[in-house]
Amino acid sequence: MASQSGQYRPSRYKEYLQSQGPLRLLVLEDSSQSVEPLVSLFRNEGFPTRVHRVTSAEDLDESLAAHLWDMFIIFQNAEALSADESLAHIIRLDRDIPTLILTENDNSETVVQWLAAGGTDAIPVDQGERFILVCLREWYNLVQRRQRRANELALKDAERRCQLLLNSSVDAIAYIHEGMHIHANPTYLEMFGFMEPEDLAGISLIDIIHRDDQGRFKQFFRQFQLGNEDTPPLDFKGQREDGDEFQATMSLSSAKWDDEQCTQIIIRKAAADPELEKKLEALKNTDQITGLFNRAYFTEKLDKAIEQVHSHQGRFSMLDIRLDRFDDLKNELGVEISDQFLAKAAELISGHFDDQGCLARYSGGRFLALVGTDIHTTLEDQASRLVADVKDFNVRINNASVETTASVGIMPITETADSSQYILGRAEKACLSAQNNGGNRHQFHDQQQELQELAKEGDTVALIQHALENDQFRLTYQPIINTEDEQEQQYEVFSRLTDSDGETVAAADFLPAARRANLTTRIDRWVILHAIKTLSEHRAKGNNSRLFITLGLESMQDQTLPAWINVAVRAAKIPGDALVFQLCEEDVALAGEDVLPVCEAFKKLECQLCLTHFGGAADPMALLSALPVDAVKLDDALVAGMDSDQQVLSQLQDTIRTLQQKGKQVMVPKVESNKILSTLWGFDVNYVQGNFLQPPTSSMSYEFQ
Repeated sequence: MASQSGQYRPSRYKEYLQSQGPLRLLVLEDSSQSVEPLVSLFRNEGFPTRVHRVTSAEDLDESLAAHLWDMFIIFQNAEALSADESLAHIIRLDRDIPTLILTENDNSETVVQWLAAGGTDAIPVDQGERFILVCLREWYNLVQRRQRRANELALKDAERRCQLLLNSSVDAIAYIHEGMHIHANPTYLEMFGFMEPEDLAGISLIDIIHRDDQGRFKQFFRQFQLGNEDTPPLDFKGQREDGDEFQATMSLSSAKWDDEQCTQIIIRKAAADPELEKKLEALKNTDQITGLFNRAYFTEKLDKAIEQVHSHQGRFSMLDIRLDRFDDLKNELGVEISDQFLAKAAELISGHFDDQGCLARYSGGRFLALVGTDIHTTLEDQASRLVADVKDFNVRINNASVETTASVGIMPITETADSSQYILGRAEKACLSAQNNGGNRHQFHDQQQELQELAKEGDTVALIQHALENDQFRLTYQPIINTEDEQEQQYEVFSRLTDSDGETVAAADFLPAARRANLTTRIDRWVILHAIKTLSEHRAKGNNSRLFITLGLESMQDQTLPAWINVAVRAAKIPGDALVFQLCEEDVALAGEDVLPVCEAFKKLECQLCLTHFGGAADPMALLSALPVDAVKLDDALVAGMDSDQQVLSQLQDTIRTLQQKGKQVMVPKVESNKILSTLWGFDVNYVQGNFLQPPTSSMSYEFQ
């Protein structure tokens, strides 16, 4: 490799990288003589190197397993292993290593092909100075990625430790904003008799103070708010949810929760029974059915393993082990026998893992194992033996012969893993793929397939962007029937996307991709603008229709949206109450108070609001009370089974009655039969909607009568 004279300047990364220790190079080239000039270039720039020349696929595998490398340099014409094969190997193993190919000539097509395949860069072999600059750039980027991952893990660890300290504290701790609870630890909840954190929603701090002490508390809290951080603790009488009273001491301090300024409350009273605390601690990490570790303990160990991989102190892999057809077995044999079988199966599975790893039961017939290796052949052998032993495993319980097979998903933990969820998700995907292929087998996570899926998502994103730029989304309209006034004309608007072949892309397929690409706001505005235009034309023909339009999570928090809609409504010469904006309950729960400014702005425009998918949240009534909505559309799950299940029917009727008592109009979707329609009419539901009445169509043409 030759060096060129001319305008070369030392890289701005040089001084920083010289402090990183030797550059560890993997080189794929048939001749060691060709490697030496390359090494000399680095040494001449003041960078010591550690080089290993790859001679085969097996050698590459062993080298990647044994050491951490900073760069993989591939000579295009190497015969020991092709450039494409070596790159595919790096991608399959999900290793974060810059891969540079040295080409015989400066061919742009070769560069494009290499980049498209996942390579880092392609450089002509005779351009030494360019080669050095590219290497230093990529080495610097690699160091930054490693540092970023280490920082993210350190931050997550700090947050986890803080949360653990908060949750395990014997003191009752809560966070208060404007007098209301926004978070409380388990001790606080137990002290005041609440079962779940959601039970505190709408409970103010003064509500837990006995009325005899509320005056003293207000004075105490006022002193703190005036900036007196040294305010001595307050002795007060607390009041539980069930009315019981107790003596306690309260101290206050300034704090932040979710980047919001708030007040931390610490309340102390007599310690809990020490023996009970000891027993609870012993049970905390154990699954009661199998005696294995539980999900929480495994996740903690997995987080630590990821940290060790990032700090190059160990190699690990995770196995997702599932008993095939376990749910069918449970339904067939009952809970008691299936639990006994789980315990026996756990004994068998645990025999395949030593004390150095960690085996846990996640849920149902799913087990998770953490092992101290990422060598492909070792993992394959271990998984194969486990699958074979489970297949031969037959247990007799209460005269019932129980047997099944197992599927195993394998995910080596590499430095690209940024969280336990990253590893759990990919191991689960591999295991489910094994089950979908018939079960009784193991399967590694396929990084290449994941990249192909990401590429497919990229195609979907490109399709969405093209549709937005060329007005190629399509709107459809489904009638919503007023049970008291069937002449009232209103429709829900749905967006449809078609691909280059004219096939409809389901919303379930393109909306997740749109969210990840931050395109949902643009889609919502496209839908709103074209729906308003169509509605204006429709009303000009003498129709008095109005439209229900769904907003995504991002649009709910976009405070510029109402003003933009106001301009569109005025230009179209339609009233604000001709539009009803639908907010999904789950999105509202995620957004919290951020949706309120937008909702209030919509009300000023006289637009109405509808909360959809109602009933899925932990406390839907509390969520509803915080929003200025006019109507509520029930969740599909509340309606499913109402034509055959009397309990579902009774719960549905109670929900409808409660909502109407709160002054909300109630809408029921998914009406798919005349029987359901008749029942809902008897419940005095305000609105019904479903394919039985009419599926979505390309025009507002339903004959309201």
